Amino acid sequence: MSGLEVQADPDGTLRLSGEFDLSAVETFRLAIETSADPDREIVLDLTDLTFLDSSGIRAILTMAQEIGTNGVLLRKARPNVRRVIELIGIEGRSGIRVEG
Repeated sequence: MSGLEVQADPDGTLRLSGEFDLSAVETFRLAIETSADPDREIVLDLTDLTFLDSSGIRAILTMAQEIGTNGVLLRKARPNVRRVIELIGIEGRSGIRVEG
């Protein structure tokens, strides 16, 4: 799968699948604007995300800064995606939490 798909679950979780790179930043931004509840913690399920680069990380950080104090939870990242998250060290920045 290439490109990024974002699906909103009934509980508000946003499931990301595919590849999150520079070409997917606008898709992500639009999905957040239309599906995320700014009054709750934003939960991004990364189970089906196969690729994440610095552009995707930057988009997540920007979104986290814009939504304010409710925070962002990154959940269930594959090992290669989790490695990028760990290398860049975004956990704790702008209210971002990372969960196995």
